[in-house]
Amino acid sequence: MSSHFCLSVTLHDATFHGCRDDGVPEWPPSPLRAFQSLVAAAAARWRDPQFGIYAVPALEWLEGLGPPEILAPVGRTASLPYRLYVPNNAGDLVVKAWASGSADASIAAHRTEKDVRPTRLVGGDAFTGGNMVRFVWRLPVDPSVDVVEYAARLSAAARSLTHLGWGIDMAAGHAGLMSEQELLTLLDDPRLERWTPGTGGTPLRAPQPKTAQGPSTFHSLVDRHESFTRRMTGGKPQDVPSLTAFAVVGYRRATDTAGRPFAAFQLLTPDAERKWSRDARWTIEVAGMVRHATKLAAIAVDKPQSWIDTFVLGHGSGKNQQAVGEDGARRFSYVPLPTMRPQGVVGQVNRVLIVEPPGGTGADAAWARRMLSGQELIEEKKHTPVALLSLAPTSDWVVRQYTGDQEGAPSWSTVTPVVLPGYDDPDHLRRRLKDVTTSEAKRRLHERLDARIDGLLRKAIRQAGFPATLAACAELSWRLVGFRPGLDLATRYDWPDHLKGKPRYHVLIHWKNAAGDLVNVHGPVVLGAGRYCGLGLFAVTDERPATIGQ
Repeated sequence: MSSHFCLSVTLHDATFHGCRDDGVPEWPPSPLRAFQSLVAAAAARWRDPQFGIYAVPALEWLEGLGPPEILAPVGRTASLPYRLYVPNNAGDLVVKAWASGSADASIAAHRTEKDVRPTRLVGGDAFTGGNMVRFVWRLPVDPSVDVVEYAARLSAAARSLTHLGWGIDMAAGHAGLMSEQELLTLLDDPRLERWTPGTGGTPLRAPQPKTAQGPSTFHSLVDRHESFTRRMTGGKPQDVPSLTAFAVVGYRRATDTAGRPFAAFQLLTPDAERKWSRDARWTIEVAGMVRHATKLAAIAVDKPQSWIDTFVLGHGSGKNQQAVGEDGARRFSYVPLPTMRPQGVVGQVNRVLIVEPPGGTGADAAWARRMLSGQELIEEKKHTPVALLSLAPTSDWVVRQYTGDQEGAPSWSTVTPVVLPGYDDPDHLRRRLKDVTTSEAKRRLHERLDARIDGLLRKAIRQAGFPATLAACAELSWRLVGFRPGLDLATRYDWPDHLKGKPRYHVLIHWKNAAGDLVNVHGPVVLGAGRYCGLGLFAVTDERPATIGQ
């Protein structure tokens, strides 16, 4: 059964030149571009009154379906533009100069500089579908609408589509109904990226139906076209109004991550006169004190006991009363931050983050900022206050090393080691290495060990809420020695009793998509079985993959 309507646009060349209003190259092409191209194709295919009878109802139905999903090839925008000199519309001045007898008049003197940064499609090939962009609308359940008839009319219009974006972005169109299974089959194509509408991400224009605030996109396009045809009324050119009836929708790919909401605090001495610090190898001690302070703050404002037990303390029905599975993921993470000096040297802990789980709205982090500023940290053994939480700005330089600024970052390395979510040698391969004498046999055993650790690290990435695509495509390196100056061996960091015996490593991650391109990831990045108590904490690094520049 058909559950989607799909408009497919195949670019004749493996490049796209469209830009947003601010001049930033646009990829993927916006749904508004696709809708405008379809309206122009329908107008070229049918003239009045056929256009009003056949095309208008179908186009109005389409713009009312909301923003579509977009399936597009990977696009790489040129890092440097090239310059064109295009004729300015001044031919009348040149002709007038010729008529007056001027021999120096030339159209070449009336050209405008235009910098172009095209987006090139990775693996683009019009003959194999590598240049095809698909706009997919989910169909609502509405028996009053003849979906099959509207889809047939739009399919006929799509066959007259000629361009998408600039005039040089020539294209061919095709449209029709699509089943859920056909969509899932497309999503298995490694050449395609799936862009879903929501909040944040890449802003793209989309058509909108008529609202109480203004007309629909379709009727605004019709009015704008009529204004263009009448622009010379009275012998003087009239201004053509810009198109303003559209929605701006944020689109995200599977590899686009949103930073998790957090509350940042500095650690001061109880008299608030100077910073208080702890050895970075004992982050679980600081995390435990912050968790206890959060519990007391929640009790003071009568938060539900169930929320305190699960979201604040992470209690559950698992071993040692630890929450596991989905329940274990819905909780605060307490993340002490070792100081990061500009030279990259890691120092002692004197800041801390309280981080919401993936998909958090920010409300719980805002609550933590309000309630915990000024709270004391109580040392468990002595039952005395040792530090004071003081709200820190998100612009704090050290905090930004762990969050990646607004743009995120493609490369991250551990500041505290990752505790693997499982044992890295269940088959006792290291013991067998002692008895192996040939280099080939040792190599095979080492490969099996590496594959086991690699799989556990990718499992940790998925468990931390990152998309499966990022987990599968990330470039990983690991070792016991840290990737930063000032770090100790991974085995010398303290860890909770319930994690005793589990392997731990310092890790370097270069985040990549399916095409092998580096992608930016927003922090905080905290991975592994100890991610709720400050272990497995990553910070941005300048180190790049060895393949870059080769």
